[in-house]
Amino acid sequence: MTHDIFGRNNAKMFLPFVTKRPDESDLQRLRLLISVFQDGSGEERDPWGRTRAGWKQLERIVAELIGGHSLEQKAVYDIIVTSEVDASIIGVSVKSKSLSQNKFEELKSTGRVHMELTNSLSKLWAPLKSRGIIEANFNPKAVGFAQMIGESLIDTVESWFINFIQPGQAVRVDIERSRFLVVSYTTANRSKETLYQVHSFGLRFPKNIRWVFHSEKCLRG
Repeated sequence: MTHDIFGRNNAKMFLPFVTKRPDESDLQRLRLLISVFQDGSGEERDPWGRTRAGWKQLERIVAELIGGHSLEQKAVYDIIVTSEVDASIIGVSVKSKSLSQNKFEELKSTGRVHMELTNSLSKLWAPLKSRGIIEANFNPKAVGFAQMIGESLIDTVESWFINFIQPGQAVRVDIERSRFLVVSYTTANRSKETLYQVHSFGLRFPKNIRWVFHSEKCLRG
């Protein structure tokens, strides 16, 4: 049985934001862990010399919070938690995004958060091209391709998480209990404190998404 620095065991995998709704003590631990990087050690520095946690430090914060370990590499999961009771493995993909005050406030009403799943277009285009879809088909005028492209993108992304095997272990991650954890925060402002919101999502995307071209550069589900 393992314990994190707060004395909680992860044997039953009661992980805040992941397998259970966070309570006030979990939120307070998160606030304290984030505040650590305001002492000058934060990777992000504003024009007034103040610092806060950068994306890599946010991954380490979440790992500390849930009793896991950060992989510190280019992988679909940023954090892995292993139960010593049944050897089950849960993965967490941490996404972070700085937003303007207005965009941050809109999170409460629009229900839309920013998640960059990959910045490698080739990883997304290879499966598309195997289905006979080319760049010219990514066009509002190319009738019938929006749905095909959208479904292919979702299948590709989900396959990354399903097929992931932790280095050194022939054990697959439990995708049904694994999560996206999105940390959104306000851009630096001299007179206002930084605000944070954390959203947790399952890795499975909804079924029956209807895909349409919003513009020549945007496909929207």
